[in-house]
Amino acid sequence: MTMKPVLYIQPIGCEGPGLIESTRPEFVPIMMCRPAVGHPIPPNPIDYSAIVCLGGPMGVYETDKHPWIEDLISLVRESIHKRVPFLGICFGSQILAAAAGAKVEPTGIKEIGWEKIYLTEEGREDPLLAGFPQEIEVFHWHGDRWELPEGATLLASSEKCDHQILRLGAKHFGLQCHLEVMPEDPPCWAQAYLDELNSSENVPTPEEIATQTTEFHPKLTSQAKTVFDAFWDLAVR
Repeated sequence: MTMKPVLYIQPIGCEGPGLIESTRPEFVPIMMCRPAVGHPIPPNPIDYSAIVCLGGPMGVYETDKHPWIEDLISLVRESIHKRVPFLGICFGSQILAAAAGAKVEPTGIKEIGWEKIYLTEEGREDPLLAGFPQEIEVFHWHGDRWELPEGATLLASSEKCDHQILRLGAKHFGLQCHLEVMPEDPPCWAQAYLDELNSSENVPTPEEIATQTTEFHPKLTSQAKTVFDAFWDLAVR
């Protein structure tokens, strides 16, 4: 029997699957959907073994600029109903929250750079985060925040954003933070989103982001891989 592919939704080219893809079991094929270059959002989640939605600079409420967002929310809502495993990163976590009926809106501040997240008591007991440190520096780049959907469990928080990681049901997860980054990603994003850095207050410079990445990424790599391994265990193994 042929394994159904995992569906990657990649809203922008510079934000790839990174460490998520490096931990994907070899027997699971992939399908890439890049809506920004015209790929339609597939309508039926049961065609896939799991769905992974990556980050992007758009907001879930910007459907006038990005009409495909409505289709993506519908796909994730169906994945909830049909229990197709889902992992959302940053924008992807906001899509999950919106699909579950929760509010997503700007916070008025930007959380950019390497900052600690802290596991909740439920997070320390959750299979996804088993073995993950109770606190660790991870990479952030967002200005929006989701409310916790009804029935969801909060797994982690940070000082600037109280809602960082959520679980909905057994196999739907949203990570506001970026555990998936490769060492080249934060410096690359600092250049790709330089205008946002220059117009934001209390955020690091590109040079500071590069320095922090050199310091913190090696530890994050091994810890993040345990999280993504756990997701694949829950989703397809």
